[in-house]
Amino acid sequence: VESGHAVWAAHRLQISGSLLKEHNEVVVVFASDYDRTGAGLHQIIEESEQQVFEYYCANPGVFETHRIFPCFDQPDLRAQLRLSVIAPSQWTVITNMPPLEVSADALQTARRERMSAPASRSSRGARAYAHTSASGGVSGLVRSMSGDLLADEMEGETQRCPTIFDDVPKSGCKLWRFGATPPISLSGFVFAVGPFLKVVNKTEGGLPVALYCRQSQLRYLDHADLFELIS
Repeated sequence: VESGHAVWAAHRLQISGSLLKEHNEVVVVFASDYDRTGAGLHQIIEESEQQVFEYYCANPGVFETHRIFPCFDQPDLRAQLRLSVIAPSQWTVITNMPPLEVSADALQTARRERMSAPASRSSRGARAYAHTSASGGVSGLVRSMSGDLLADEMEGETQRCPTIFDDVPKSGCKLWRFGATPPISLSGFVFAVGPFLKVVNKTEGGLPVALYCRQSQLRYLDHADLFELIS
């Protein structure tokens, strides 16, 4: 796809010419399939006699982070990353940083703030909207939280990008906000979402540690040996 001087080809976005300024902001709205290769965004569905469990795991490898979200996928380039996730209330979200807040009230407050925001350009830096769903299509299950407006300076118009709240149920969900990571290589950024079981302990130095396990795999979790290894 070619639009002006922005060209999308061979899984790469090339921007040049009049679109590039001294300071640039790139907003990417995208959807992609789940991966089955061991790297990228994976969906795991486990069925029991009583219910179905869904899990989502992002496991980037070197030069594989672009399978999860658009980025400069180069190990020597480091960035600070902030993750916010809307997920069903009974689910857990795990990533590199601890959550700053987990709240259904925060979801409603953020929804009101976004919907009442004026149609103007956001200046919060490069950002991407990532989302997935239980059916493998586009939904509001897991999304980036940064910004929802895009100003089209080429056409002199302001266009509204899909927001984090599109297709999100009005109840039964929580908003998880996480702090920014230190500058890291993107291959080190991970997250997992789902109804995980949690086993907690402390190291010999008193630091809290936790293991998260899928429901069907709990009987195979050798947590005692793992905690000893961590300590």
